[in-house]
Amino acid sequence: MAKVKKSIVKDLKNDLGALMDFFISFKKAQGTATRTIKDYEVTFNEFKNIYGSSKIEKQQLSFAVLEYFKGKSNKAPATFNRPYANLHCFFEWCVNGDYLDKNPLKELGLKKKKDVGKVRHVEEDVIKKLIDLPTLNTYAGLRDYAIIVLTLDTGIRPSEAFELVTDDIDFMHFTVKIRRETAKTRVERILPISHQTAEILRRLISVKPDDWDDYLFFTVEGNKMNLNRWQKRLEIYSESIGYKVTPYMLRHTFSILFLRNGGNAFALQTVLGHTDLTMTKRYVKLMEGDVKQQHALATPVNKFIKRTTRVQKLFKNK
Repeated sequence: MAKVKKSIVKDLKNDLGALMDFFISFKKAQGTATRTIKDYEVTFNEFKNIYGSSKIEKQQLSFAVLEYFKGKSNKAPATFNRPYANLHCFFEWCVNGDYLDKNPLKELGLKKKKDVGKVRHVEEDVIKKLIDLPTLNTYAGLRDYAIIVLTLDTGIRPSEAFELVTDDIDFMHFTVKIRRETAKTRVERILPISHQTAEILRRLISVKPDDWDDYLFFTVEGNKMNLNRWQKRLEIYSESIGYKVTPYMLRHTFSILFLRNGGNAFALQTVLGHTDLTMTKRYVKLMEGDVKQQHALATPVNKFIKRTTRVQKLFKNK
């Protein structure tokens, strides 16, 4: 086994850029998703511009951390928390590897922003309009229709959908496999799909040119479909129906309708690929209004006491 030269280890303790590069290499060796790697790189480049030096000094590092997050203080929680998580993971790794004495984020007491989170979904009447728009006699239309239906049937993340290949679809058992290497959480999961969705995907695969790759969704040029292209397609459809629809709104819509139709919150967590119930609880909370409405309509008390009856009158008559 090749040994790491002591001079390299010594340089890592004194060079922030080298240490960050080493961390990126470590994450790649762990099999971290490409998208996550790029996210680390963006955060590190931003932070290095603030730090303005290669030599690691405790006070300068703490000052740079404060300056970096001061510049993001007015951002939305998600925009603030993502780089926070990236740097926190990096600094913890540095401490565990004896490259740093302490995590400056912990030492300064900086914490993530509380994300109360707005879950935006699309109501059923809008979905009905949206699903009627794609022209099914063109590849682009059939592809868009298939993406919409697959998302509404499974709640699949757009990034996971665009990594699907033909072999991920099991037409015999009506399932879609999210492979470990393409899953956001790096955990493989199997998603049930309806017969209708299976037939639509089968049709899409059948019209794909033979010289294209093995992915499920393509641009009309034969390139792998991506989130940016899908967002633009949904923008066009949104203009037609007069209501903004985004890729993640379709995922949220699946979640809400799944619960409305009697789905279990724990089953939803599994299907969505959430590591805990935090996000799932947001969908459940949105359902509280629905539950109140359904209760008002369906409570058995309505059969015995009319809603227009004043309860005070009942007691007066006794």
